[in-house]
Amino acid sequence: MNDQLTDLQARLTFQEESIDALNHTVARQAQEISELQQAFKKITQRVHALSESHIASAAEETPPPHY
Repeated sequence: MNDQLTDLQARLTFQEESIDALNHTVARQAQEISELQQAFKKITQRVHALSESHIASAAEETPPPHY
């Protein structure tokens, strides 16, 4: 009976350590996802700003001479 109790305590300790490690990983990944979303938003804004600049749209471009 004592061996079983010791085994259960060891398993519980291992599970708690595993849960803590997973929690740390999930928190780190959530932070990384947030940073990536912010970076993506900035890049998207820059692309939209470029599309409104001097670059002509495909419809405004004259076709190449071989057409």
